[in-house]
Amino acid sequence: MSSSLSFESISHRFGTEQVLDDITLTVPESSCVALLGASGSGKSTLLRIAAGLLDPSAGAVLIDGEDVTALDAEHRESGLMFQRPLLFPHLSVVDNVAFAARMAGRTKAEARRQAREYLELVQLGEYARRMPGELSGGQEQRVALARALARQPRILLLDEPFSSLDLRLREDMYDLIDSIRDQLRPTIVLVTHDRREAAILADTIAVLDHGRILQHAPVARIHHQPASPAVNRILGGLNEVPGVVRAGAHHSPLGRIPVPQDTPEGPGLLMPRQESLQLTTDDDARPGARGTVTQVRPSGAHSLVRVELEPGPGEAPVTVAIEVTGTPALRPGDAAGVALGGVVGWVVPL
Repeated sequence: MSSSLSFESISHRFGTEQVLDDITLTVPESSCVALLGASGSGKSTLLRIAAGLLDPSAGAVLIDGEDVTALDAEHRESGLMFQRPLLFPHLSVVDNVAFAARMAGRTKAEARRQAREYLELVQLGEYARRMPGELSGGQEQRVALARALARQPRILLLDEPFSSLDLRLREDMYDLIDSIRDQLRPTIVLVTHDRREAAILADTIAVLDHGRILQHAPVARIHHQPASPAVNRILGGLNEVPGVVRAGAHHSPLGRIPVPQDTPEGPGLLMPRQESLQLTTDDDARPGARGTVTQVRPSGAHSLVRVELEPGPGEAPVTVAIEVTGTPALRPGDAAGVALGGVVGWVVPL
């Protein structure tokens, strides 16, 4: 049921406001791409264009290489799931899922038989005869997902479908999406502002800001090798350490950090993830920097420790954030060491 989806030079305006600006992006067959960005970045507009609910001001939408830009939504063979389930309150669960098949001319018995198969897939087979008002929020979203899948779409489009659920229900939905991907291999485009959700569900992440794609890359690469400070911040990176690249290393108050061979020499921002930095002690053999703790902020099973590094000659003070397990026995004003744990540094030239 899966197909490839491509956006070719998509632009869109609402009046004089440029919402999308020359977007080119390919979603390979059976893959999941997350469109990640803040509200107003253009991600939902791009999804609506993919669904055929909105005509772009310029550019083309292709499915399996075929230009479908002029096709109406009902002919796109795509399934769309929104933040709210939008179930028909007067129809039973099974008839909600069977609705598309009934509109396509199938008999009630045939449509219901197929609908029950999708309800089993989302683990709600025993809820077929219930009414939407008898369901919990998580169950409603599962029914909405079953209804989208019952259309047998070539592309599954998800517009922040789990943002209204609590954390436990979201985790359940993530597991369900993983199971559906294993069984049906759908092509998925996920719109989200939740970077954790994008990292869990997607194969690649496209970061949008002010209608442009800043970077599109696999999950690990976009986290650890952001193309710009803006991408680093959108992905939750907290560290931007100014310094100079020379002789294969970045030199800053954090010390001498090896960088990839193709890193240009000259001024550059080192952007180590807070999870990659580690606190060290005086007897630690690893090379690192020294500094003073300015903040310890517990956050559940982890804590965020901020350390102002001791600058070298001609260097300005720099504060870095380190994520550690538990709550360390540190207070503001304490001395601390910081080292980059076992990874090559990533630098964006200034």
